[in-house]
Amino acid sequence: RIGTACGDGAVRVWTAPAAAGVPATDGWPVVYRGDFAAADAPGWAPADGDWAAAGGVLAGTLSAQAKTGVSIAQATLGADDLPRTADVTVEVEASAPMLVGVMLTDPAAGRGWMPLVTGVPRPFGAAGAGLLVVNEKGAARFALAGPVRPAELAPGRVHALRVYREPDRVRLFLDGREVVNERLPAVELPRLMVHGSWGAAGDTLRVRRVEVR
Repeated sequence: RIGTACGDGAVRVWTAPAAAGVPATDGWPVVYRGDFAAADAPGWAPADGDWAAAGGVLAGTLSAQAKTGVSIAQATLGADDLPRTADVTVEVEASAPMLVGVMLTDPAAGRGWMPLVTGVPRPFGAAGAGLLVVNEKGAARFALAGPVRPAELAPGRVHALRVYREPDRVRLFLDGREVVNERLPAVELPRLMVHGSWGAAGDTLRVRRVEVR
């Protein structure tokens, strides 16, 4: 709300329209559900770092990248069939402060959008939540779309990250609270990935539940 007081004593208040709510998606068909009960559990693939599935947990250990020195763990979830409208829930637990994101990407085009929550000030100068734009084929490979907003991803606790993707918008909810709401181009982003970075080599990101509708 924005309020003004005028010289004649009148007070005027403008209230911004409320953001549209996320529709009920319980009845939507399940596109992918992560089952990490065994080491050979299907439906995921390592991309960076060391990953293993056991006991219903997919655990990734961050490893330092040779070119940048940044420690990263990434894994692909499901097939490359994420629709333009999707509801994604990922339950995560970080062993130490780090950046954790859910990447929506088109590997053929070299582009992606990653709603994220970071518990460290690097690389944005502040901890919090935001939307990272990735352009592997552009001059600026990484950029923030919008500000970093207050949010806390406490290590040693299980947090629910819910990403609601519409054709031209992406929203991130942390433990039920909306922390990111940004527009994005209406493009295909068929690949889903879970990402951990900016921790120390050897830190772990544990994924306990994944569901895509």
